[in-house]
Amino acid sequence: GLLAFQFAEWFAAAAAPPAPLNLLEAGAHDGRLAKDVLGWLQHHRPEDFPRIHYTIIEPSPTRRAWQEETLRAFAGCVRWLDTVPPPNSQPNAIFFSNELIDAFPVHRVAWDAKSQRWFEWGVVVTNDRLDWQRMEVSSLQLDEILPDAPSLPDGFTTEVCPAAATWWRNAAASLQSGKLLTFDYGLDAEDYFSPTRSNGTLRAYRQHRLVADVLAAPGEQDLTAHVNFSAL
Repeated sequence: GLLAFQFAEWFAAAAAPPAPLNLLEAGAHDGRLAKDVLGWLQHHRPEDFPRIHYTIIEPSPTRRAWQEETLRAFAGCVRWLDTVPPPNSQPNAIFFSNELIDAFPVHRVAWDAKSQRWFEWGVVVTNDRLDWQRMEVSSLQLDEILPDAPSLPDGFTTEVCPAAATWWRNAAASLQSGKLLTFDYGLDAEDYFSPTRSNGTLRAYRQHRLVADVLAAPGEQDLTAHVNFSAL
């Protein structure tokens, strides 16, 4: 309700009738948040509800089926897209996500104090299990992406997520006018690269419990890394 109320306030300040009001959600999971938002708007803003166009960005057919079932009562005002809409295509829009960006794939990197350079950790198969191995030729231009870090301890490990920055840039570009909003676990750059955070933020969870080995049981546990909000 609180989120829907804020959306309604932003819309009221941005666009007078009969202009359409575009709500876009990425990472809608089973559609329950969309249902709550639409239900609140229908009940509390009935005069504006016919102007609402709700778009869910969902590449997964399985999740889309979940969402269609959850949102059956709102079928007339909801549509689905596989990817972020084209640039400058969304007027009077609010584009939001909830715990999406912390699930984007990351590159795990570390600081070599002796050479004063960053390097990347790759994943190899050793004795039928996954393990970490230093990559001599990185797939990233790490010295261009990450700051010089002479004060960091040797082996300081963190993550970079070019996919998150690219997604955020594309989402922002899709807006002709409006708001871009995300709710997520994250830090600013100062905290992200704090020497006390020497093992990074990459974590694995299984049945709501933290798992120490992120490479164990691939496909059977959720991987997550905090969002670097400064990068976004």
